[in-house]
Amino acid sequence: MATIDMRWIKYLGWNSQGDLGPLTMYTNKRRKLVWYAKMPPLNPPSVLQVQQRARFANAADAWADLGADGRHAWNQIAIKARLRIHGYNLFSYWYLKGDNGAIHTLERQTQIQVLPS
Repeated sequence: MATIDMRWIKYLGWNSQGDLGPLTMYTNKRRKLVWYAKMPPLNPPSVLQVQQRARFANAADAWADLGADGRHAWNQIAIKARLRIHGYNLFSYWYLKGDNGAIHTLERQTQIQVLPS
């Protein structure tokens, strides 16, 4: 593991975090850039991880199945409601949580229908 003082690079608008090529980077509590070689997982994914990944994959498939008009409506409701998320994120929330009440409230506020009647 290496620690490099890279605070100056933030002035350029670049805050490195995550994977970049063969490296994994993050900023520690002392604002130092910590980087190390990306390593494959030591253990296979757990049953719960596989299930969660399948849930998110199903949400992505359902988004793709909406068609252009359906995706546009979800994007517009997010924009018109001034949410700080994209329509895909709102759709994923609804798909995974099933919170019809929140979506019906947004539909009423924005006059955009996204859920089937």
